[in-house]
Amino acid sequence: MPRLGTLPFDSERKCMTVIRTRGGQPWAFVKGAPEVILARCAAIRTSQGVEALTENDRLYLRFADAFEKDFIAQGSADRSIQDALTLGWKLLSMFPKGALTRISRDHVDKYYFGEQMERMYRPGEIPA
Repeated sequence: MPRLGTLPFDSERKCMTVIRTRGGQPWAFVKGAPEVILARCAAIRTSQGVEALTENDRLYLRFADAFEKDFIAQGSADRSIQDALTLGWKLLSMFPKGALTRISRDHVDKYYFGEQMERMYRPGEIPA
């Protein structure tokens, strides 16, 4: 695939782009910050072919990104088990309550944040 051009990484765009030809058509290959790339995506390639990216797909992708950033890549954070569980419920509360079918209803009713999370949570802080 011959290269037609390159847009180098730019901190404002938070991505880089390489443009190549494939089958006589230009293709842009972009890599960069997941939240930037996902905001620009309209479709996803699956085993069934190319499908429109739904709001539900976007929700799962936002969850995966937040889980990796806030929970997995905690750096030198010194979290107690209570803080870790609270953060886990904060992340799970991104989903509608009814979507949490693999968690006991009693636990969901007790720990789900929903609108309460919006009032309590500030980025960079874990609610008590």
